[in-house]
Amino acid sequence: MEKNFLKGLSALTLAAGFYGAYGIFSRLIGINFGVFYQASVRGLIISLLLAIYLAIKNNWQRVTLAELLKLSSLGILTIISYCAVFIAFNYLALATTLFVLYAVSTIASYALGRIFHTEEITYYKIVALAVALAGLIIIFYNGLRQGDLKYLLLAALAGLAAAGWYSLSKRLYKSYSISQILLVEQTTIFIAGLILAWLNQETIAGPTLNTAWLALIIFALITIFSDAITIYGFRFLTLQTGSLILLSEVIFGALFGFIIFKESLSLPILIGGILIITGVFISYAPWQKIRTN
Repeated sequence: MEKNFLKGLSALTLAAGFYGAYGIFSRLIGINFGVFYQASVRGLIISLLLAIYLAIKNNWQRVTLAELLKLSSLGILTIISYCAVFIAFNYLALATTLFVLYAVSTIASYALGRIFHTEEITYYKIVALAVALAGLIIIFYNGLRQGDLKYLLLAALAGLAAAGWYSLSKRLYKSYSISQILLVEQTTIFIAGLILAWLNQETIAGPTLNTAWLALIIFALITIFSDAITIYGFRFLTLQTGSLILLSEVIFGALFGFIIFKESLSLPILIGGILIITGVFISYAPWQKIRTN
């Protein structure tokens, strides 16, 4: 098995594990904290930590206004995905929202990989996509319900924005350090989240010593790590194969729910997880050469 594939697989699987833990921290923080305000605070914490790190390392690359706007686009894509999926979660069944989100992000990653990264869509990749999507259907089948079209479109928009983030971060990594990419992204999230919190009339309060704030700080640290290794992992893999690996977030989320919240770990989750993992290795196909593009 190629060394590059192993590096990318390890990084993105680890990232998926951390993404799967996002639900734990979302529950600990709670909806009363403020949806957009908590995103803004998390962006502020991350931005300050990265700014200190870059100042110590003296590793800031000068950028033009056009380049700065391109880097800021990552934050815009994150905010779009976050807002769209949050609204969808409130008006659609949880399984319906998650299925649309993951399915669209994976399919869109296939398309964006072909358009912007000259990745080939081979027979094996098509089969891999079909197998992985079959795994998603099995996992979410019992909870799938027909929903209002506009909220289904919002869930799809969240998936498109996520795929756009993967694609743009993969391209930007060729020119900038991960720390600089994330600093501009998270600063954008901080500003946009604060504006949205104000428009949504959320309570904006200073830090206090409680579980929610502690969870938010830990959540910020995990976000730095998970986003950084996602960008790093895509360095070694095609966007198409990487997007399939990130589907394992569903598996990790189910495992964390089982371990921490005593939620059931059903047979469909196990079967669907196996199919997703199978799809990853079909996409890789040891006889194919993974392109880093």
